[in-house]
Amino acid sequence: MPPANGNLISDEYVATIDSIAVGLSSGKLVRQEPADTTPRTSEAIRATKIVMLLEDVASGGTGQAAILRRDPSNTITDVAMRGRVLGGTFTLKWTTPDGDELETTPIAHDAEAAGVQAALEQLVELPGGTTINPGDVLVRLGKMIREGATYNLGRWLIEFIGQYAGQTVNVVVPDGDGLEGVPNAISGTRTDLADTGLTVTVRSVLPVGSPTPQKAGTVCLATWIRTFGLVISSLECRDFETS
Repeated sequence: MPPANGNLISDEYVATIDSIAVGLSSGKLVRQEPADTTPRTSEAIRATKIVMLLEDVASGGTGQAAILRRDPSNTITDVAMRGRVLGGTFTLKWTTPDGDELETTPIAHDAEAAGVQAALEQLVELPGGTTINPGDVLVRLGKMIREGATYNLGRWLIEFIGQYAGQTVNVVVPDGDGLEGVPNAISGTRTDLADTGLTVTVRSVLPVGSPTPQKAGTVCLATWIRTFGLVISSLECRDFETS
């Protein structure tokens, strides 16, 4: 067997891939509900989902993921750290509809969503201008606790609501000069993905090489397949590691 992404595919993976191929060719692998129809975190597992990994998922392993939904109605910024972040801080800059640029105080590299939201809500309003008031933004993900486990994604979804709901406003721009670790980077991009607050277990059945791109904070598609459960079917490559 030739190398894949620098690694040799093991016999276990070959058997897994063969079983999926046989199932697909015979029509036995279909999207369906699991045998146990008890909803997980108040929602049953159905068809293909967009998820964000809450933890690193190794080839052939399983992990927890947050279920995302598409919401094109509000402006949402995806703030994501990359590289090896060992500590330090970052700030967020936002240009108001009036053209004024505001900047937050330093935010910890592993801040919870509430900390990032508080920093944005404390932006100093310029005379005669607009700003972000409490209730104008909703921040999700980041460092979080779900079902008793602690996760650090290095990624936050910042949604404009309140007086900015339904409007196209400027995205939040992060400044990572205060981050520690080499290499590191942080970016802010417009997205239509929002967090539902629900969590599911996903499985990787195909080898992805080393280092794996299946890092915490990776956005994936996951499809329900009999025997395997929710299987990661496609994903973005994410280079991210914390101390």
